[in-house]
Amino acid sequence: RNFIGWTPGSDVETPAQVRAYLKDSSILAGGSLAQTAIAGQTIGSVVVSGSVAIGGGTVGLAASAAGVFAENKIGVDVKTFIDGDRSSGSTGITADDITLQASDASSIHAVVAAVSVSLSGGIVAASVSVGVSLARNTITSNVDAYIVNADGVASVDADFGVTARTAGGITVSATELATINAVSVAVSLAVSGGGAGIAVSGAGADANNI
Repeated sequence: RNFIGWTPGSDVETPAQVRAYLKDSSILAGGSLAQTAIAGQTIGSVVVSGSVAIGGGTVGLAASAAGVFAENKIGVDVKTFIDGDRSSGSTGITADDITLQASDASSIHAVVAAVSVSLSGGIVAASVSVGVSLARNTITSNVDAYIVNADGVASVDADFGVTARTAGGITVSATELATINAVSVAVSLAVSGGGAGIAVSGAGADANNI
């Protein structure tokens, strides 16, 4: 079990926080103003389980079972913002161009495999084999980019709020690029040989990605 921004045993995330921001600040920049918040948490998980049973004799019995469970969770809160540009003293935020960019490229790569083999031989022989593979992968992310409470003060001629001087203007963007790649495999083999032979085999695999 692997967790980033989650607490084991809890259904409520405690997200990792990534921030790039200005709060109640005034800026007069001679060039560009850029704020970038990028998250790229990664979990790589490989879990394998195997079981072999062999039975022989006059009465040969063999039973084998293999099971594997993998749980991976990522929780992240990514924000870039401007909140306020002061209301007294030096006010306003001005630059040639202004860019606010938030992005999340978190990823989970998970491989889970269960292999079960049962072999028996005898005058009377019976083999039972079961393999189960389960994967649960979750990415919960909030990605925000915004400007608030920075609309200038009407009584101050020099305060225009957030202002770009050139055609580059103001760009605000939020991008979600989270990915989950999961492979869940279960293999079961039962072989029985003899005067009377019974072989039962079952396998199940499931991957749940959110």
